[in-house]
Amino acid sequence: NTGGYTVTASFAGNSNYNSAFNTGSITIGKATPLVCVAASTTQYSDPATVKAYVGLGSCSSLPSSITIGATGTVTFTVTGAAGTVTAPSTGTLFTAVSAHVLQAPGATGVSATFTSSDPNFNNAGGTGALTVTQEDARVAYAGDLFVGIPQTATTGTITLIATIQDITATGDAGDDSYPGDIRNATVTFVNRDASNATLCTAPVLLVNSSDTKTGSVTCTFTGTVLSNSGSTQYTVGIVVSGYYTRNASTDNTVVTISQVGAGMITGGGYLVMQNSGGTIAGDPGTKDNFGFNVKYTKNGNLQGNINTIVRRKESDGIQHVYQIKGNSMTALAVSQLVNGTWVSGCTGATSTSPCKAQFNSKASIQDITNPVVPLSVPGSGGSALQFNMTDYGSPGSSDTVGITLWNGSGGIWFSTNWVGSPPATVEQVLSGGNLEVH
Repeated sequence: NTGGYTVTASFAGNSNYNSAFNTGSITIGKATPLVCVAASTTQYSDPATVKAYVGLGSCSSLPSSITIGATGTVTFTVTGAAGTVTAPSTGTLFTAVSAHVLQAPGATGVSATFTSSDPNFNNAGGTGALTVTQEDARVAYAGDLFVGIPQTATTGTITLIATIQDITATGDAGDDSYPGDIRNATVTFVNRDASNATLCTAPVLLVNSSDTKTGSVTCTFTGTVLSNSGSTQYTVGIVVSGYYTRNASTDNTVVTISQVGAGMITGGGYLVMQNSGGTIAGDPGTKDNFGFNVKYTKNGNLQGNINTIVRRKESDGIQHVYQIKGNSMTALAVSQLVNGTWVSGCTGATSTSPCKAQFNSKASIQDITNPVVPLSVPGSGGSALQFNMTDYGSPGSSDTVGITLWNGSGGIWFSTNWVGSPPATVEQVLSGGNLEVH
């Protein structure tokens, strides 16, 4: 213990010397302890759990290297968090939870000030590192699904829109109840079919000025149709960065730009799955995004392509994202309801005189759950695809579509709406988008 002490030294004597003794004094002062702040990690906008070990020993191997503890309190200051937080000791360990950390992702600091209640120890201080990581975000696409341009044009403006939310504003929040400011996010729309090349980016604006958890982003890019088909399907991904993170193929959508004219069918949009069937049936409530274009060339050959995205939770507990693509068209049939009778061809669909189209092609499936490493689904190459649609004229809110993909043995890989007895794919009203038969 600290204080002043008397020290007595005595000599017992020997044959040459008499015994003797003398006294002196010694003062023991307070020891200055080590304040070792443990490294910690937290997400942007969340609190941080901070720890300090106080006592004698070494900071090289926490916590076992701190052998003798000092009692008192430690006040923590976290850069990027409001105020301070104080913790009493439990042995050598002091633990506290800070206020929300609003520092940008990266390295920031924690300082710890020890106030001793132990007469044997001085006050002391120490510093440590806190790593701030990105907060999770969720996104929903809300922009163009289909853009029609004249046959004389090769480009057109495509508007991409997404709603972005702090995860605390969604059903995925779990025990995270600490929102940040979604305006600190950066949103980039990318082309998944071109190694995630940037299509456009724009700042996040709040949907409601009093709600910093929900924002919207809007930007445009110039879409270009392929010269041989007069159409292009863009598989659009949404990448969130900055203070937030999100880059999931489940958020992908298909945006189609097509020349619209006689002798072709085209369109794009999505269905909400309710009765999907097949090996990769879409889960109820998920979207099936699609885009397509089919036409005859001047020499009478049939050409075109289709792109559709399916979402399904597999036995591994992960929602897988499958992309079905076809570009080998084998048949096309078009008819129109005229005076109650279906006749070949279409001169322009209306709500009372709709046009039907059916095309067949070969298609294959990729698992694009990891957008960086798409995987071909074994046995899906050259599968038979059938696409049925009914165009009720503009704006497309009444249009219906049905998509079926068969496997090589006659079973079903995927059906958008597998119902009836015996079951078959029944066309379903679009949840968004437009179909065009000409």
